[in-house]
Amino acid sequence: MRIICVGISHKTAGVETRERVAFDPVGVERGLADIDARWPQAEAAILSTCNRTEVYIARAVHGYPREHELRQWLGDFHDTDATSLDNSLYTLTDAEAVRHLLEVTAGLDSLVVGESQITGQVREAYAIAVRAGTARSIMNLLFQSALGCAKHVRGHTQFGSSCRSVASLAIDVAAESLGDLTGTCVLSVGAGKMNHLMIRRLGDLGVASVTITNRSGERARQLAEQCGGQAIDWSCLPQWLSRADILVTSTASDWPVITRSMLAEAIPSRNGRPLVLVDIAVPRDIEPEAASLPGVKLFDIDTLERLLSAKAAPDATQQAAAEKIIRQQADSALKRLSIRQVAPTIGAMYQYMRRIADEELDTAIEKLATHDDTEEDQRIIRRALRRTIRRILHPAVTNLRRDSADNASAAHIAALRQLFGLDDGEEDIK
Repeated sequence: MRIICVGISHKTAGVETRERVAFDPVGVERGLADIDARWPQAEAAILSTCNRTEVYIARAVHGYPREHELRQWLGDFHDTDATSLDNSLYTLTDAEAVRHLLEVTAGLDSLVVGESQITGQVREAYAIAVRAGTARSIMNLLFQSALGCAKHVRGHTQFGSSCRSVASLAIDVAAESLGDLTGTCVLSVGAGKMNHLMIRRLGDLGVASVTITNRSGERARQLAEQCGGQAIDWSCLPQWLSRADILVTSTASDWPVITRSMLAEAIPSRNGRPLVLVDIAVPRDIEPEAASLPGVKLFDIDTLERLLSAKAAPDATQQAAAEKIIRQQADSALKRLSIRQVAPTIGAMYQYMRRIADEELDTAIEKLATHDDTEEDQRIIRRALRRTIRRILHPAVTNLRRDSADNASAAHIAALRQLFGLDDGEEDIK
């Protein structure tokens, strides 16, 4: 079995490249369905966040898709030139892929190292793959190991205990542009979990009011009730650009929901008041050209990456403790994966041997039923057992003799001697 991860992250590409291959939840479902249709024998899961897109595959050693086919698929699915992604994509296999997923899930590979938001995102990616039927025995073990490892890290270390989310730290960075937030008006475009986290942090900083708009009016109303704000209809967004002091956004839109022209129309009625925009969506919700408008300060995920690195440095001792747990858990997961992979072969070997033994026993019983000679009975049973042994070993002996001139034969011989313990007591085989 091979495990493959093809991905792109904040460490390998800017947001302009990452957003080209980002998946929303519906896109993840479509992507998994397409992979399953193309390569039905493979298992698959897709993790897509504001900082990364990663496709995980488990397939037979000589199965499909191969690494280059998966990279090509990622480009084709998003109607983008796969070769243009070559410098940004990474490919990890087997042990590297397993450990990477554990590191990602525990927050070691996050933009804000140690943040716990990623664990929930991995859990959701796994749940979607389970519903799609593309997470079976190997993916189940892999993702359950990753989620269990993250829980173990949180429970046995202080890693990330004082670390906030990307959303809340993004607000801290943006708030520095306005200074005292007392009396300010916040507009949230989107009503998801990241919006909730940003609003909650703004509340801690003393903003006066929060207004929420979302394509789903019901979700906007629900979030407004939770945070003590007000919900407005999506069609009111342009006019509220004139009133807000801070705009935060994180939607699942495939294109910008706030354009430069929308903001430009709102600028004159703002009477010179500054407007801070915080966009942590991938793909981006705000056109990057909006940053050139007078009085507008735009923080997108790329800008925040540069600014957050100094604010979110984890404790070195606790990070080392987390890394040690991840190494141990990755080794354990790999062992369990190995056992699971070899189990069908072991079962097939037992069935093969039992079939031969049963056939020889049936023949021996027929012969034993024809006379009462004990010595002859013993000879019949002895011959039946020897025939059983010869029949069981015949395929292995034939293949070893056939491959005796091949360099691989030495490895086969060593493996057989180890598997059957032939060197333990130096038994003679007669």
